[in-house]
Amino acid sequence: MNLLRKYEGKPGYSTVAGGKGSTLKLLELGILNLKTGESFDDETGERELGAIILQGTCSISGSGFEYANIGKRRGVFGGRAFAAYIPIHTKFRVSCLENCEIALCHANTNEAMQPVLVKDSDVITGEGGVLNWRREVHSIIDERINVSKLCIGEAFNYPGNWSSFPPHKHDVSDLPVEGVMEEIYFFRFNMEQGFGYQAVYTDDKSIDEIYRVENNHAVEIARGYHPYVGAPGYYGYLLWIMAGEKRGFYRRTEPKHAWIDASEVLVKKNMR
Repeated sequence: MNLLRKYEGKPGYSTVAGGKGSTLKLLELGILNLKTGESFDDETGERELGAIILQGTCSISGSGFEYANIGKRRGVFGGRAFAAYIPIHTKFRVSCLENCEIALCHANTNEAMQPVLVKDSDVITGEGGVLNWRREVHSIIDERINVSKLCIGEAFNYPGNWSSFPPHKHDVSDLPVEGVMEEIYFFRFNMEQGFGYQAVYTDDKSIDEIYRVENNHAVEIARGYHPYVGAPGYYGYLLWIMAGEKRGFYRRTEPKHAWIDASEVLVKKNMR
């Protein structure tokens, strides 16, 4: 089983992960790469869309909405994201004002919602974890934003640190503890040669994968635990996209590592 996908930076729209023939039933990630003055027209069909601006400046418009001159981002390490949510069965246009890359995050749904602009000032930032699993977390499309299935955010890994740690999963319907959620991770690094390692494994080891992830790699996570660690010396970026039975972080820590959750609480208390 190969869950690793690679984006090659081609002009226009490229499907990167999910979609037909993948391990995922709900999600698809594509990257839209446009030069200044170019535009892209599409229709969402039976999928809602979260457009996350990774770089550049653009305008996004459609029936009943127009979000002009948004983004202004020098890259994923160059400030908080702008995002546009576009509901099902909606035609839209992306007009590039300054060379741009946009992550188009699709999720299958039958719920008709309303378009939403998420400004950089709407993005909630904070830190997750402690010690060498501490990272900066940006919540872009979360429970505050009225959409159907999607949850989207960004994590910024300090060199050598872990994310999605302690290992957790969300592939069993046992709310409010754990919910069934598919996920895609998309990686970038502050230097071209940066890298890290992504694991995906299940309790019964029917999935037991480890990938060396580099710039523009993605990993599909339909089920299983999925911890990630970055190489020392390189700041890592992780775009995470989730969709499933209920929006939110309903997840279960791998039982043999659950003691780390308790130790994290103690460390944070002692740091005050």
